[in-house]
Amino acid sequence: MKPPLIRRAEERDHAQISSLCRAIDPNDYVPNAWATWMEAGKGINLVAQSGDRVCGCAYGEIHEFPDAWSQAVRVHPEVQRMGVGLRLMAALEKELVSRGAHAIFGNIGAFNERSMAFFAGQNWKTVRHVRRRLAGCWDGTPLHRAPLDRLKLIRLLQEMPSPASIEKMAYYKRAYFSMNESNIDKA
Repeated sequence: MKPPLIRRAEERDHAQISSLCRAIDPNDYVPNAWATWMEAGKGINLVAQSGDRVCGCAYGEIHEFPDAWSQAVRVHPEVQRMGVGLRLMAALEKELVSRGAHAIFGNIGAFNERSMAFFAGQNWKTVRHVRRRLAGCWDGTPLHRAPLDRLKLIRLLQEMPSPASIEKMAYYKRAYFSMNESNIDKA
């Protein structure tokens, strides 16, 4: 495969980005978030293009100067392990550093072994493990969940402090707050 072209994403790419994300995970949040990120215009939306097909994407932005945030690194299954992710991340890191970033952070699901291996291979380091509780869906529909066992949660938090998320508060519709007793009652 010829190395893909890495370029800024355009509005016309959204359908292909959605398709590649759904090929990886039918429940991926990125197709819904991508339009919000593009519209906000604060970040860096990149795609990898092979021929006339988008085969990868990545997003990053300066979150709290000089710290940057990277997320939504996706590579179509048909071209994984062919250097597409490496090229996307190199371009994203270069752009974030050119904007003044000193450190770039991201998060990976605890069971996403492929992503953890990919980033470990790029010398990214795990700096913190976070547990979170999902508050709702992108469309505002509450998720079905078991009733909160407050005492069990407090015992868990005493073992390891943990942030939780509230829907529709931050730029990617999650905000983190300390899970102290008063916030547990609100969650």
